[in-house]
Amino acid sequence: GARLARFASYATNKRTGVKTDTSGTSPNPRFGAVWLPRDNVSIFANFSDIVANATNVNPDGSTLKPVESAIKELGARIEFFQRRIAVTGGFYELINANTLNADPLRPGFRIETGQQRTRGLEFDFVGRILAGWQVIGSANFTRGVVTRDLLTPVGNRLANTPTRTYSVWNRYQFGDGSLKGLGAGLGVVAVGGRFGDVANTFYIPAYVRFDAALSYRAKT
Repeated sequence: GARLARFASYATNKRTGVKTDTSGTSPNPRFGAVWLPRDNVSIFANFSDIVANATNVNPDGSTLKPVESAIKELGARIEFFQRRIAVTGGFYELINANTLNADPLRPGFRIETGQQRTRGLEFDFVGRILAGWQVIGSANFTRGVVTRDLLTPVGNRLANTPTRTYSVWNRYQFGDGSLKGLGAGLGVVAVGGRFGDVANTFYIPAYVRFDAALSYRAKT
């Protein structure tokens, strides 16, 4: 599919009375394909181009260029044991152009600084191990860097982008007996360390979080 987007911004500087109207159009192509070499195997590829209209303005009232994002993905999904277990893996690349950073010379304003790129591998697991027992797991390996910038050194890591993230969630639903309707869940999420800002001036350490849940499904 394809979409032609028209965006417009209307700004008024209340201090100077300057009014600025900015508008434009941008094509947003989106396409993908899925190939099934076997009944339980799917190989997929997709591409999307997205434009987000900028709401930030300069001191003279003019608006900034919209942020343009392009994402590519290639992966496969395999199902086992009569489709009770499914594993998905994929590679992706996200490029953001016209990225914004705080203006060091004009507090409260932002400037267009360049381009950022994020590449990663992700894996997902979904399975019904036994009757009533469901397991969901994922792993993500990401590297996001600055590829072009007016202020930040090229190669700096992106803010709040951990290099590794893992998660596992278990849920069991009792289907009969005196505990029928009762559900219990237990999971863990592990997030790797990451920088807190694009200038890489401080580092946020890795952490692990545990989750638990209880539920009850009444008869309807």
